[in-house]
Order: sequence, then structure tokens, then C-alpha cells
Amino acid sequence: MANAQPRLTHRDTAKTMPSPEKDLGRYLLESDERIGGTHGPYCLLGPLGEGGMGQVYLAEHIHSGTLVVVKFSNGGQQRDDHLEGEFNALMHFNHPNILQVHDFGIAHGRGFMVTEYLEGDDLHGLLHRQNLLEPDAAAEIAIQALRALEAVHDAGLLHNDVKPANLLLAEYPDATVVKLIDFGLSTTAEYAAGNLVSFGTPLYMSPELVSASALDHRSDLYSVGVTLYRMLSGNDLFSGTNSKVLGHTLRDPPTPLVALVPDIPRDLERIVSCALEKDPAKRFRSAISFREALQDALDNMDQARHSDVRSLVELDADRSKAGVA
Repeated sequence: MANAQPRLTHRDTAKTMPSPEKDLGRYLLESDERIGGTHGPYCLLGPLGEGGMGQVYLAEHIHSGTLVVVKFSNGGQQRDDHLEGEFNALMHFNHPNILQVHDFGIAHGRGFMVTEYLEGDDLHGLLHRQNLLEPDAAAEIAIQALRALEAVHDAGLLHNDVKPANLLLAEYPDATVVKLIDFGLSTTAEYAAGNLVSFGTPLYMSPELVSASALDHRSDLYSVGVTLYRMLSGNDLFSGTNSKVLGHTLRDPPTPLVALVPDIPRDLERIVSCALEKDPAKRFRSAISFREALQDALDNMDQARHSDVRSLVELDADRSKAGVA
């Protein structure tokens, strides 16, 4: 899902798909082909993107006309099982900040997952264009991501790959809603606590993920902290090759936010620093406590903004009374 291009529409893509051999070409199926599924059938309209695990298509439910996204594995039992595991993880949720799944099936010997179709860009794309965000916008995105993680953690799961590319900014007529996507690396909290695992995107991996230590929900909170740092500063937490980044993650403190953004609200800086503690015990206890701290900081920013406006109005009134132009 991270490589999908949600802004394409079915009208744009319906006739753009190449037509190689169905099981051997870069694209698995042809436009207008129908596939089954428990709740199908679906008609493929065109490709949206391709990632390491498989291809992503825009499709239409034949009976309802609803647009959906179909994600195929690249084939093989291991990849099919991986995709089905992602589907099973997402089935737990009916949450406004988590991607909704509809179906899972097999076509041409390959597994596919059907999810809701959303228009918008992911946070990675937004940051590529804008580099950094205003503090209130960054805080709001993180708050919505943390709402998603509250549900994930309450269900006894860890996401394990929270990063800008997995935060879709879904565009609705009256709002932009953050959607947590790509549960391909998710595990149960019970499994993560009892097994040594190390996977993810190096820049956003927690120290305990890097060192293959026992994990809990606070690993995901670290990844949100890294994402916040990127949104607020315009800089990655650490730079260099993947191996260097992993070494920095284990040993070195990042450049303080205030050194990169001198006017950053101090309570926001403290929140990010807490989330990025290398010792999980020093981070926020839960997604809820992290979200509440961010909401308080956002409220303080709003109050400060209103206070600044009042001061300007009062200054203007005083000048008028004194006859100052």
C-alpha cells in the first residue's frame, strides 16, 4: 500500500495497464479482468503501484459499483501467507484512523487482499514536497496516528512499521483523516514479548527492535516520535547508511529539536524527547498518554495564538486612542 498512488482514478487508469503473460509479466492481470473473493466479484480497472511484496490495483465491486483497492502478493506460499496475515490483522478493526479491509481471496494462484479506496497522499509524499510542517499540523497528524495505535494495542497487536509512508492522509469533502496502513509487519504483543525479532524500516525502528530485544507497544510510540521529529524539523533523526542509522539508534542522541527549530514550542519539544527515549521505561506509558500530552500542547498553541491576536488588537486600539497612525 505504501507505493500506491491513490490520486489516480479508475477513469485515468482503466486502459493504461500493459498486457504481458498473466502469470509471468510485471503486472499480474489485465484491465477489465474479474476476480472472485468471499464478497466479490471485482473488476480490475488499472494499476496503482507496485512494491516489494506485490502489485496494487484499482478495482470496482461489480454488484455495488464501489471502488476498492486490490493488493496482490508476488506469489509463493510464504508471500500469500504474509498477505493473509496482514488481512487477518486488519480484520480486527473498524476504526476511522485505520485502513478498512473488505476481502481476501486467491486468483491465478496468488493471494489478494481488498481494501477501501481512499483519495489522498501519504505523509511521506507530503514531506517530500513541503519538507516540514507547522507544529499544529504535525501534532494533529501524530494525534490521529496515536488514536489508531490505541486501537491496535488494545487488540493485543504491535504495528512495527509506523512511518510517514504508512500514514495515508485521506481526503474527504470536509476533512483530512490520517489512516494507518500496511500491517504486513504486525505481530501480536504476546509473540513480540517472547521472541527476539528485528525488522522494519531502519530510520523508524526503535532501539529494542534494532537490538532484537523483547518488544511491547512502546516500540510503536518511538516510531511516532521519529515521525514527529521529521515533520517538525525537516530532518531525519539520523543520517547515513542503514547500518550507521541503526548504530546511532542504539547509542547516540539525536540533534535537539530546538537546535534545528529555535522557535518550536517547548512543551512539544519535551514530548518528542520523551517519545525518543532509548529506554522504553522512560517513554510515554501508552498511546493514550502520548496523545493526551500532544493534545495539551496543541491546546496551548491555540491559546498562545489567540493571545497574540488579542495583544495586536489591544495595541492597535491603544495607538488609535493616542492618535498614533
